Amino acid sequence: MTDSAAPTSAALGTFDRFSTAWLSCLRLVLAHGSPVRDDGLLLREVLNVSLTASDCIYEDLLAAGAEVDRIELMVEKYESMNVLPMYPMSYGRLFREHAGVDQLDWLIRRLKLRPESKSATIGFHTPGADTLSCISLVDCKLRDGRLHLTGVYRSQNVYASQPGNAYALRRLQDRIADELGARTGTLTLHVMSAHIYERDWDAAERVVSQSLDGRAAGASGHDHGA
Repeated sequence: MTDSAAPTSAALGTFDRFSTAWLSCLRLVLAHGSPVRDDGLLLREVLNVSLTASDCIYEDLLAAGAEVDRIELMVEKYESMNVLPMYPMSYGRLFREHAGVDQLDWLIRRLKLRPESKSATIGFHTPGADTLSCISLVDCKLRDGRLHLTGVYRSQNVYASQPGNAYALRRLQDRIADELGARTGTLTLHVMSAHIYERDWDAAERVVSQSLDGRAAGASGHDHGA
């Protein structure tokens, strides 16, 4: 059951592993999400959710219950220059060819020129466009030798897509950090519509139940919100 007065923002805190952050986000949306219909499909939604993790490890995500096919699909979506059949656009092109700009190269050059920059930020929406990518912007901060990355999403399917989104961004973060000779820092997601579709409610409940039973990664008590 969902609460009648759903929160309009939620800061879940900082976790050692993104797998645990994901489980926390699943619990939040399942317990407190408002029912919303989008294109006729029922979903539960919490607005303006933030979560941060120190690490995002592929095997941890799988152990927590994320689907390997969805993670691999998200990685391809972010890294391929081709438009995948089920999507209207290539995120790889948004990073590498948006409005004629290789944004990833621009971001790296900006941080090499000014490591303390507060404006190593790239965006993915085109004013007036009918179709918008779910990812809105990526921001990087190089502080104390660590490259911290924040991804802002106008909308995110928490059950099916969040683990793959996070892992794909982590791969990009590692690449940028390597180019700068920096260590990889925290990964933060700000999600303006964090939702789970009705078709995935039972599967999401099973993942959360398994984590509470201690059978999934993230239930060991080593992670924390701050």
